[in-house]
Amino acid sequence: MGQNDQPVTVLDFLRVSAPFLESKGIENPRLNAEWLLAHVLKTDRLSLYLRFDYPLSPAETDRFRELLRRRAKREPVQYLTGEVPFLNLTIHVEPGVLIPRPETEELADRIIRFHRNFPPAQVLDIGTGSGILAISLASAFPDSTITAVDRSPDALRIARQNAGLAGVDSRIRFLELDFLTTPIPGTFDLIVSNPPYIPSEECNTLEPEVSQWEPRLALDGGPDGLVFYRKISECLPALLNKPGQLWLEGHRDLMDAVSSCFADQLSDSEIISDLSGSPRFFRGAW
Repeated sequence: MGQNDQPVTVLDFLRVSAPFLESKGIENPRLNAEWLLAHVLKTDRLSLYLRFDYPLSPAETDRFRELLRRRAKREPVQYLTGEVPFLNLTIHVEPGVLIPRPETEELADRIIRFHRNFPPAQVLDIGTGSGILAISLASAFPDSTITAVDRSPDALRIARQNAGLAGVDSRIRFLELDFLTTPIPGTFDLIVSNPPYIPSEECNTLEPEVSQWEPRLALDGGPDGLVFYRKISECLPALLNKPGQLWLEGHRDLMDAVSSCFADQLSDSEIISDLSGSPRFFRGAW
């Protein structure tokens, strides 16, 4: 492999690190190793395949080994690299904010395509987290004004940073408030939300990357996972203009219950499956 059989090149390190991560119970160990090594080398993952013979410097070696040790303790790879690709954006994440999921990226894409020919003037994002929905919509709809609320000051700090990096911070109003207890000012043509929707007991059974690292505040949807949907339903008449659209993400096992929260309010509604075929999104309109 190299002098004293120690890993030296990119290929050496990948051959050693993937089995190491696998032994620690990490899913997709080779992919995780590639992400971390690409981050250390300040390149993209696929470019590693053109640099298999590249010898890591001592500093790069130490940094990669440190990240491997942390990943082996189930720290999410996204927190280790500090970023997540989302549509055409790169979103900064760190402990204290929920890591964006592919399903939420799909939700953003669906909303953008649905509203492409009639962009909403006023948009509300409830529980903005890292700001992904608000920022994606602000980027897609340059004439829209976005209000993004969250009860976590850490999340809002990161969301503001991401909005600045995307160049849309002047069109997003960030508000720190607890939606469950504090009214949101204004009325809106489009309301979007990826609220906490994991039932409380289920939160304790999630993978260590989630249960031990991500903020429970962004995960726990109450005993049945529906606390935030009921509150959105309660506040909808005061918040959503007519005509207006509501888009929500939810637990795949709870989408019928989510839809029931709005059954007496919205005449036009549907449950939409994600790319894996699981019921995941709710869309409704007056």
